[in-house]
Amino acid sequence: MVEVQFRIKLDQCSKRGDFSTAIALYDSVQKQGNLELGQYHYTVLLYLCSSAAVGVVSPMKSGNDSRTISIMNVGDDFVEGGEGKEDCALRIDDNVKRLALLKGFEIYEKMCAEKIPLNEATLTSVARMAMSIGDGELAFQMVNKMKELGINPRLRSYGPALFTFCNKGDVEKAFVVEEHMLKNGVYPEGPELEALLKVSVETGTADKVYHVLHKLRSSLRQVSVSTADLIENWFGSKAASRVGKRKWDQGLILEAVKNGGGGWHGQGWLGKGNWAVKRTHVGADGYCEGCGEKLVTIDLDPIETENFARSVASIAMKREKNSSFQRFQKWLDYYGPFEAVVDGANVGLLTQKSFSVSKVNAIVNGIRQKLPSKKMPLIIVHHKRIEGGNMEEPANKKIIEKWKNADAIFPTPTGSNDDWYWLYAAIKFKCLLVTNDEMRDHIFQLLGNDFFPRWKERHQ
Repeated sequence: MVEVQFRIKLDQCSKRGDFSTAIALYDSVQKQGNLELGQYHYTVLLYLCSSAAVGVVSPMKSGNDSRTISIMNVGDDFVEGGEGKEDCALRIDDNVKRLALLKGFEIYEKMCAEKIPLNEATLTSVARMAMSIGDGELAFQMVNKMKELGINPRLRSYGPALFTFCNKGDVEKAFVVEEHMLKNGVYPEGPELEALLKVSVETGTADKVYHVLHKLRSSLRQVSVSTADLIENWFGSKAASRVGKRKWDQGLILEAVKNGGGGWHGQGWLGKGNWAVKRTHVGADGYCEGCGEKLVTIDLDPIETENFARSVASIAMKREKNSSFQRFQKWLDYYGPFEAVVDGANVGLLTQKSFSVSKVNAIVNGIRQKLPSKKMPLIIVHHKRIEGGNMEEPANKKIIEKWKNADAIFPTPTGSNDDWYWLYAAIKFKCLLVTNDEMRDHIFQLLGNDFFPRWKERHQ
């Protein structure tokens, strides 16, 4: 009964972000000695302590991943979340911060002494407390401790160490943390990249600025206003004007651009001198109003694309029957490559209930004329769509025979999902995909939210 009452009250503190009452409950239990605390209790207490230690307590939510570059300097510009009391963050005064640190480390040491299993949440809370006192080494130790315990660190686990080193101007240690992240399959996002860019710009570390700018290019669709300011500051700085090669191999640069997907070379800073820096707009047609040049669509990293193709094939082979997908892969190797892939069912059923061969043929002919080789695109369609019924009509039979004779159609077998087939072919050949499918259902959700959306917007 005591445990139930304590749990209810602790959960209420967690819900309200009430650090003071939670610690009073903890002290009361310790004094009375009538309850043995477990991992859950300690996790909630440490979360509240760490939040109070950094100066702002928010109601605890499962999977809270909030991160900020300025978490050590929460000030008047902090924006409270939500209108309801349960959603508002509470500012903490210095006396409470000191108490939170004292109690937080006391609770952590007690957990270790009692051999209470540590989890990612508890160790991240300790890392946040370390961040609040500017101890990046301790914050990073918590990440290493996770690895020792077989726990996979999350993005939020790395934040305290990364932000602390960045705020202190320790560019070397900040990038050690980033390297550790990447080795463990954790990728920095907007706030982390901004922090890395900021410390690189402020220390004039040109190679790291270059590194982060490419990370921003490949990872984010749009940078924040503050990140844009940092970029502008860099290119207007003396450090930026002093770096760069005066001579380079033009052929090597062109080859690097081609290998990288076009639009960038990755060979470092080229040229020396002051940069022309100004803010401008890019029109809906892709033309820059500042220089008059059209923006280049940069294709995805070839290695990433190859890995993505393997991932799609792996999922498809597990879901398709009788080795049908492996046969399709061999078929592609023999008859490919193709410059475009057509989702036959999607095109042939557009705005109507029955499959239209003539509609698919019109699209195929139109696309073909736009392709450099004028080769017929690959048509993927379920075999039942092109068999029996009105498919036996002379006009339809003639078109289908033309596709078959050109080795430009692959009828997917019974029990197969043709989505896997046209998607894999388009990825494999890095080509145009003709479909009206928004690719939002459960099949495409299996592919994740990182690479797939970027591939989709470049190839559909």
